[in-house]
Amino acid sequence: YGTQQPIALLRQLFDYSGWYSRDKLTWREITNVQIISCLNPTAGSFFIDKRLQRSYCTYSLGMPTVDNLEYVFHSIFQGHLTDGGFHPEVVKCAPKIVKASVDLQKAVVDNFMPTAIKFHYIFNLRDMGYIFEGMLRSRSKFFTTPLPLIRMWMHESERVFSDRFISEGDQAKYQEIVEGVAKKWFEGEKQELLFASPNIFTSFTYQGDDIEEGASPYTPVPDSATLSRMMQERLAEYNESNAVMDLVLFDMAVEHVCRCTRVIDKPRG
Repeated sequence: YGTQQPIALLRQLFDYSGWYSRDKLTWREITNVQIISCLNPTAGSFFIDKRLQRSYCTYSLGMPTVDNLEYVFHSIFQGHLTDGGFHPEVVKCAPKIVKASVDLQKAVVDNFMPTAIKFHYIFNLRDMGYIFEGMLRSRSKFFTTPLPLIRMWMHESERVFSDRFISEGDQAKYQEIVEGVAKKWFEGEKQELLFASPNIFTSFTYQGDDIEEGASPYTPVPDSATLSRMMQERLAEYNESNAVMDLVLFDMAVEHVCRCTRVIDKPRG
């Protein structure tokens, strides 16, 4: 962009609603086409050719404020908890989870900047949407107190943020940040229970008889031993009807499988 040719082509489309064909040099009118363009305020060129901009109806949108973010996500999350029949004590913690999410997202953006090596360290408001997309998988039957819901928030935040970090130092730094945010907003909870390990949520570990078809609940893992045993059972089931996979399911492999199933379970996973 910025050279004469693309600007001239766009202006010709805007001003005359068509182009000349390159083979027969005949006029081709283009109808029922609307042009929508956007400009990234943080990267690339910030200059728009005035000859081109005059053909646009220009709107400039600023970043939403903290109050805007809290209002949007609180409305979504509060509605989910209220309509889902959650206990009133669980519903009351919705504003704190929203405020904690806003604080955590800002802290991550301020502390983890993209570099030539860490070029994927790009965090934006979509990340908050991903966190609450996971939170909306909670069901009132399995979240009867605020503690498991808060731990679910910590789990979803870790999947969205921490899984991108490529060094142990960055992961340790993130852990310090999330612990500080959690202590600030959830000081009434027992810290040893809040930060207990492992903190993993899956859709394949619940063993109740009341599972609706195609709707496995998204629940916390009781402990590492139970998760490892269930993974071994699932692997044995697979090997009975498929080519045998002789896999060693060590702890990191089991955790990575849980991450993969979390993504696959999403509507567009």
